[in-house]
Amino acid sequence: MTEEDFKHMAAQLRKPEGEDGIKTGEWMNTGNLQMNKNTLSVLAPQNGDCILEIGMGNGLFVKDIVENKPLLRYTGCDLSQEMVTEAAKLNAAHLKSGQVNFLQGTLLDLPMQMKALINYLR
Repeated sequence: MTEEDFKHMAAQLRKPEGEDGIKTGEWMNTGNLQMNKNTLSVLAPQNGDCILEIGMGNGLFVKDIVENKPLLRYTGCDLSQEMVTEAAKLNAAHLKSGQVNFLQGTLLDLPMQMKALINYLR
């Protein structure tokens, strides 16, 4: 691989975009599978919980968080609009029900979005 290839890969890992971004999100799912399983085991989400995930990627693991917990509320935030769009597609039913919400932005953007987030979590 060339230096340019590595730079492109690093940029996609930071903020996946376009077709390469979609592939990067899918690739990250494979690499993050065990970490997500371990996190869910420790977190043990319950009905009534409100969860904010920073960097949810394409949202593949959201279903594992909200499954069989209709009163749990989940919000995912990602820097990449591509990942927010993919997460919305993968979780369309949960999004439609109002159980999940996805925001595009950085952690620093969250204070500006907190009113919408708080209203959603109510």
